[in-house]
Amino acid sequence: MYGVVRRITLAGGMYVSGVTNTNFFGINLANGNDGIIGMILAGIVGGTMFLLQQISMKKPAYAKNTGRQNLNPQAQQTEKTMKYVSYFMVIMMAFASYSSNALALYWIFGNIYSLGQTLVNRKLNEKKHEKLRQKQILG
Repeated sequence: MYGVVRRITLAGGMYVSGVTNTNFFGINLANGNDGIIGMILAGIVGGTMFLLQQISMKKPAYAKNTGRQNLNPQAQQTEKTMKYVSYFMVIMMAFASYSSNALALYWIFGNIYSLGQTLVNRKLNEKKHEKLRQKQILG
């Protein structure tokens, strides 16, 4: 996707003649390294991605006490490594999004959509789990 977004606005590119308006809410999508706007967009990309990862990694309330207490040292080290890799990924995406406003907006909207999807799915799963638990209790 990065290559496609980048090629659209390159001079002499395949689609450059078909793109007449590159502004979206006052942000020129054809610009890269756009100073303060680029930094703000990169910060929003990093923030939304970090929030998405935090929410995705957090266990739901009904699954909190399932097998996590007895992690062996190798599993603990793997978990710590995965956490660092996820932080590095957030930083890498923020830096990459600074190079293209279009890419930054693409990731922002994608992250916001994924956040909403994750929260809705989590709520639906909690309701399903509660119904199942009630059914088991009542018999």
